Amino acid sequence: MEDEIPPRPSAPPGIAPRKGGKNGDGGEEGGPERAPGFPSIAPPPGPNYRIVVAIVWVLVQGTLIVTAARRSDGAFGFRMFNESSTIHVALFREVTGPAGTWTRVHVDGGAWTASAKDGTRHRLSWYDRVPTPYWIFDQEMHASYGASAQLARLQGALDDVASHLSPSEDDETGRLVLEVMVRRNGREPVLHRLESRERTVSSVPPPLPPVRPTSDGGP
Repeated sequence: MEDEIPPRPSAPPGIAPRKGGKNGDGGEEGGPERAPGFPSIAPPPGPNYRIVVAIVWVLVQGTLIVTAARRSDGAFGFRMFNESSTIHVALFREVTGPAGTWTRVHVDGGAWTASAKDGTRHRLSWYDRVPTPYWIFDQEMHASYGASAQLARLQGALDDVASHLSPSEDDETGRLVLEVMVRRNGREPVLHRLESRERTVSSVPPPLPPVRPTSDGGP
């Protein structure tokens, strides 16, 4: 006796069959409709602040990109090739000479010795305020981030070092000067002179010692 195929159960009463599905022989499958798990929620009335924030962000970024050339370091700007510039930095002190005029003294290695108000001698260094080896004096070095950026940073460092010179340690230096030789992308070098603000000093270097006569009476 052949097995009889039981009839397919019909949908429970009160539930409409689901439409759109097809079985293997091309007929439509019946089944209960399922309600969506998360019903849609209408956006609250009023302005959409996310769109406002996105517009403001795009405008700010566009402004930073357009104005990048106006900043010394070119921040937020795009540069396909790095600038192949070099700088040569020399540090000088300007002190009052015997005639009351400025006399420039070269500072070797960024360190010097000066007299304080009480006459004591103190050794000071550029690197007391500026991290080392960010700049190395009296030798050619690569101008990181471009020559304009290095000149702006050197001027800021120069003002900072000069403003922190105390008369209790240095009462000689009236001004600090940087001479920066810039060679942009292999072109002819150009000398830039950077000066700090003038300091008020009270000490004046002693006059030159007199020349002692020799035994034969000559100078």
